[in-house]
Amino acid sequence: MKITVANAPAKACLAGEYSDWMGGQALVASLASLTTRTEVSDISGSVHLISSASDQGFFSTHAPLSMDISINTDNPLRYVLGVMQEFENRFGFYGPLQVKIESTIPTVGGLSSSAAVCVSVAAALLSHLDINDNAGEKAVDIAFKAERDRINTGCGTQDQIIVNKGGLLLLEFAPFRDYPRTMTGTSSDIDYYVTVASPGGRTGYNDISGDLISRNGSNESRISTYRDLNKTVPSKIFNALIDRDIPTLIGLSRFSTEAIRHLVSIDNNAILEMIKIAEQSGSFYARPSGPRPSGGVMVALSEDLVTAQKIAEALRPYASFVAIDRFGKTGTQVFTSVDTDAKVGVPA
Repeated sequence: MKITVANAPAKACLAGEYSDWMGGQALVASLASLTTRTEVSDISGSVHLISSASDQGFFSTHAPLSMDISINTDNPLRYVLGVMQEFENRFGFYGPLQVKIESTIPTVGGLSSSAAVCVSVAAALLSHLDINDNAGEKAVDIAFKAERDRINTGCGTQDQIIVNKGGLLLLEFAPFRDYPRTMTGTSSDIDYYVTVASPGGRTGYNDISGDLISRNGSNESRISTYRDLNKTVPSKIFNALIDRDIPTLIGLSRFSTEAIRHLVSIDNNAILEMIKIAEQSGSFYARPSGPRPSGGVMVALSEDLVTAQKIAEALRPYASFVAIDRFGKTGTQVFTSVDTDAKVGVPA
C-alpha cells in the first residue's frame, strides 16, 4: 500500500494584507509548529478528518466526504471537496483513495488554516499520483482556484504561496493579478519567536474584500491610501528583520498597525489591547494578522523564548487562543512510503 503525507504550515502576515488584490507589497512568514497534515493512501473509503487540537483545530469531527455537501456552506469539508473537484477537473478521476487530515491550526482567522488544508491536500494528491512536474506550483494553483472559484472565498495567492514555500517572503503584486511580479526570500535563516493570540469571536473589522474583488469604487479612499503605504513599508520591515534592527521595527510595527486599522476600520478594542499588552511585555513588533469580521489574530515577535513566554502569559487572560511558535524554515513537505505487505481494502 502506498501512503503519501504532506505537511503544510500556518502563516503570519507581517504587513500588506490585501496586496494580492489591490497591488503592492506583502510580507508573510510561515510558522514552524502550527501545521496541517494530509495523508493519502490506496484504500477505498471516505475522507477521515481528525483534529489534534480539539475544537480549536481546523477539523474537529470524523465525517465522510460526500458529493452532496454544499460547497457554499460553513462545513469544513468544502475545502477538501473544492480541491478534489479542481484536481479532477484538471487530471481526471483519481480514486479510490483514503484521505486523513490532522490540523493544529486554529480557525480564528489570519493564520491561513484553509490555505494549509487546500495546499496539503493538493500536494499529497499530486505526489501520490506521481504528478511531479512543477508540483509545488501546481499545488498552489489548485489550492488557490479551489478556494477562489469553487468555494468562492475571494482569496488572493499570498497565503497559498507562503504555505507552499515557507520561510519569510516579500511579495510584490500588480493590481488584480493573481501571482506576484517578484518574490524575495532571505539568503540566511531569519529566526524569531512568534506569539500568536486571538480574542475570539467577532473582532470588529469592516470587511472590504468584496469591494476589492468587484472593483466597485467603494472605500476607494481608504484602499488608495493603504495601497500607497504598501509600496514600500513591507520591504522596510523585511530589511529590518534581516538586519535585526529592533528600534526601526518598533516604529514600523506601530505604523503598520495604524495602516491596517485605517483600511479595515477596526471598531473593537480587544485585539488592539492585546497588541498593547504584547508591547509592554517585550515584543518589538506586534500587529493584527489577516483581519476579518469573523475572527482575527495578533502576532507578536520577540528575540528569545523567555520573552515569548512572558508575552503569552500576559495575553492568556484576554485570549481564547495563545501559542508560541517560530518562523518556519520550510514550506509544504511531502513524503511517500510503500508497504508491500499491507492489504488494500475498505477501512473498518
